[in-house]
Amino acid sequence: MQKLKSLPQTYLWGTLSLVFFLLIYFSWQGMNRSRRLWISKVVISGAPAAEEATLESALQSYLQQNILHLNLHKLQKTLLSYAWVADTQLQRVWPNTLMVTIYPQQLLAQWNNSDAINAYGELFPLQVKRTLSPQLYGPDGQAVKIFAMYQQIALLVAPLSLQVSSLRLNETGDWSLTLSNQLKIQLGAQDILTRLQRFVKVYVKVFPNNQAASGRTVDLRYPNGMAVSRRGH
Repeated sequence: MQKLKSLPQTYLWGTLSLVFFLLIYFSWQGMNRSRRLWISKVVISGAPAAEEATLESALQSYLQQNILHLNLHKLQKTLLSYAWVADTQLQRVWPNTLMVTIYPQQLLAQWNNSDAINAYGELFPLQVKRTLSPQLYGPDGQAVKIFAMYQQIALLVAPLSLQVSSLRLNETGDWSLTLSNQLKIQLGAQDILTRLQRFVKVYVKVFPNNQAASGRTVDLRYPNGMAVSRRGH
């Protein structure tokens, strides 16, 4: 009879032991599964090579976070705080990889050595030291005007297989530019496009080849002609 009374207690302890074991087992499994979901790899695409180190540093703090708990909105906001980033796309790749696609600003020109102009004519500071082409120079507040002039000039010189390397508007309203063959052109303050168009028509007569124009300066500020000299003369 004594043995019969002890059987329920034996079963109770056995059941409790089993439950305790199962709790430990599933807790261990949960921790192990959670580790497998920690972000251990971040793949970045689309970023300019000069900016990759900056991005990698910014994303370092997101490693070892659970991929399911990652705040993608916060991360995207962080990435968009960089002026050179136009948009981003973030994707979780099971079980532990974060894919980051960067859509950089379309940099069309450099402004006064420190800023850049994007496809919308907006100015923003360059995050790292770099040189863009063309380089535009002028008084504050004149970036849009100068960029618009650059676009018209670029079309005029395109038939010569030349590009505009730099364009400058000084404080007195005079324009000057340098072409990709290092030819510098003084345009003055009036009839800019007319003067340049006239010069383009006679360019091949003045300079039989682009190399002949290298290092020279052309002054188009004369009403019925031009002056050609070597740089520095």
